Amino acid sequence: TDRAASMGMLRNVAFCVGALSARVDEDLAQALLALHPRLLELAAPLAPVDGAVRDNAAVALARGISGMHSGASQEQLASAFKGLVEAIPLRHDPADNAEVMNVIEDVVLRGAAVLDAEPYLPRLLPRLADILTLPSLQRIVDEDTRESARRILEDIAKGEAAAAQDARNALQAA
Repeated sequence: TDRAASMGMLRNVAFCVGALSARVDEDLAQALLALHPRLLELAAPLAPVDGAVRDNAAVALARGISGMHSGASQEQLASAFKGLVEAIPLRHDPADNAEVMNVIEDVVLRGAAVLDAEPYLPRLLPRLADILTLPSLQRIVDEDTRESARRILEDIAKGEAAAAQDARNALQAA
């Protein structure tokens, strides 16, 4: 059908953008930044696309964050991080959860300025708690992903007082 062909094309495009984002120079990085708004749309939990498209778009965002060059604005990085947080956990291809969680953990550990651009905790903490506690996610979220979620919560708990209390509460619930 036309929809299946369209979903296949979008899945492949998102995959290719992710592959390119992992190995780019400055010029290509700038070109790929122009695709971030579309990737954000595709990675959104309620996007009218199939799970493979959504997951590939999220991985492309993760690789884009990892490979962001000096030409990326804080706004672009914050937007990509927000989209990535909203996409976790990946459900269609759970093997990619580890890569996505590693990027989130890296951003939190570095205390990147992106974290100051927009409050990320109200979005991130519930998703991490879900990864650790929801029985419906246990079949698609492996132990490495759960361990990464625990480490992120621990990293946050070492931070600001209010954020630390929220993270401790999420860890205790897990």
